[in-house]
Formats: sequence, structure tokens, C-alpha cells
Amino acid sequence: LLDSSAVRPRFAADCRMFTESTATFAVFADGQIEQRGQIMREYRLLARTCFATATAFAVALGHAAGFNFTFDTDVQGWTRGDLGSTFATIETNSNGAATHAVSSGNGYLLGSDHAGYAYHFSPDLGGNHGGLFGQQLQYDFRSAGNGGNNPQIVLMSSTSYLVLQQTINASSGFVSYSHALDLSEPWYFNSSPYHQGGAAVLATNAQIQSVLGDLRFVGISTDIASGGDTTWTDNVRAVPEPTTLAALGIGLFALRRRRS
Repeated sequence: LLDSSAVRPRFAADCRMFTESTATFAVFADGQIEQRGQIMREYRLLARTCFATATAFAVALGHAAGFNFTFDTDVQGWTRGDLGSTFATIETNSNGAATHAVSSGNGYLLGSDHAGYAYHFSPDLGGNHGGLFGQQLQYDFRSAGNGGNNPQIVLMSSTSYLVLQQTINASSGFVSYSHALDLSEPWYFNSSPYHQGGAAVLATNAQIQSVLGDLRFVGISTDIASGGDTTWTDNVRAVPEPTTLAALGIGLFALRRRRS
């Protein structure tokens, strides 16, 4: 016979996600478990369920991954590049590291017209950001000059890219922008009206999901006005909403119940 006081802590240590109600195999008539064979079968089942649930949770979190760049103390791997007119001509690091600046204790990227179509690009994000579909891409931005309806944001996967055009006006301080990562925003797939004119292709939800699932780089324009430019970029972020993570938790709880 096995003492329940010795077995139960092992379950708690091995798989804390299981509640007291999960251990329905225990019979506590005299503080002991009646059937050794039964507890071993249940222990093995719970161990398999715990492993499967933890694996599923890790995969789910990977697909729900996001990013948040605050630039408080440095450029966090961001570089100066050139958008180009096609995927093959986009250069994410043609001009070296971005320039970091601080004002009133707040760090940000200071931009200029450093290339043909100057952009700041994130470090490689490594893919697995499919959970951002339908969420918001947000950033704070300021330009010294007025711009037209030009490519402002680019999202790059290993093979494709999305472009969002936007009119940026001059401002004396940061302006917060937020864009939905789905077809409710006019994302263009492997093209833009600026470069391809009427041949530019609006992205479908499937194409947006494809790029996000293999998201490698985020780019934000620093080439706003005609002639020289000065731009400020801060707080670039896209993170799953709490409701998204809650839905993942509910799904994993259901998985646990089915397996147990």
C-alpha cells in the first residue's frame, strides 16, 4: 500500500496544473490508497496528460508570441535599411545600426533619410507570430515634415511581405498609431500602390496569416517628407490580448479533461 501523503506531493511537483479533484483514484478511508495497481495506472495517465498539455501550451504560446520594443536604453537590435520596390530589393541592414536618442528620460529611435526609401527594421523576430492575427500593431511616431500616402509599415516573412501605406503629418510630439493585423486594414501583399500602382494586390486574411506565421522583420519608414527627414520612433509593439491567452487556457483545460 502507498501512503497518499507521499504520492500526492509528487503529482503537485510534477504537474501543478492539476487540481485536487483530478486525483479521483484516491480512497481515503484510513488515509491510504486501496489499490496500488490503480494508482500506478492513474499516475502514468496523468503523467502523459501533463506532458501533452505542457507541450500543447508551449506550442500555443509560441504561435501567440508578440514583441514589444521600448528603446529605453538602446536600439534593441534595430537597424537602418531600404524598403526597395520588391521583396528581393528590401535591405534590412544596409546602413548599420539605428540611432538611439534620449529626451526627458525617454529613449527612442532617431531617424533620417539615410537611403533611397529609408526604413528602420527590427531584429529577426524568428517567426511563430501567427497568434497576432486580428490583434493590433502599435507604435509611437513623430515626423518633422508632412508626408503623402506612402508605404509606412512593412511586415516581412522569409518569402513574402505586407505593406501598409499611411499619411503622416508633421507633429511637435509623438503620435500613437494602431493598425489591425487583418484585412480590416489595407495591407498589400508583395506590392504597394506607391511602387506598383494599380497592379498592387490587397492582402487576403490567409496571406496576412501566412506572413505573421513566419514573421521575421517589422519595418517602419523614416522617409516621410520630400528632401531631408527627421523622425522619432518609439514603443513598437504587437502582443496578444488577454482574451486570446484566456482562450488558449480554456482550450488546454479542455484537453486536460479529455485526456484525464
